[in-house]
Amino acid sequence: KSKNKDLIFNNLIIDDIDLLLKNYKIEEQIFSLVNEFLLNNKNILVTSRLSLKKVKFKIPDLVSRLSCGLTFRINELDDLDKIKVLKKYAYERGLSLSSSVCDYIITHFKRDLYFLCNSIKHLDQKSLSLKKKITIPFIKQIIELQSD
Repeated sequence: KSKNKDLIFNNLIIDDIDLLLKNYKIEEQIFSLVNEFLLNNKNILVTSRLSLKKVKFKIPDLVSRLSCGLTFRINELDDLDKIKVLKKYAYERGLSLSSSVCDYIITHFKRDLYFLCNSIKHLDQKSLSLKKKITIPFIKQIIELQSD
């Protein structure tokens, strides 16, 4: 017996289900997994960029299975909220970012929150290795170095 077959999973997480449904076979597999987890009262978390009602499921029962629990719509953060997240993320890394630095990052970088947080992480690493404070000129220097 394989050790993997003995594993018991209590949580099923399907991220971006709207992008996974490329063919009927994949949808059938997801449907089977969802049914198994529902029948065994296990946790399921599904994310989608679209409302489940707008996803073009080939198996109509899959929509009803996925919609039987709580459904939340999470709105995109505006720039002020993204700045708050950046400042908090930086603070947790031991950094203090000025408002002007945050404004510069928001206006000159891709606004995707994942990308922004990774940019802070990258700037932190560079500032540590170069022993420099994160300022707008420092950010411009790092961007210039990367484009070479």
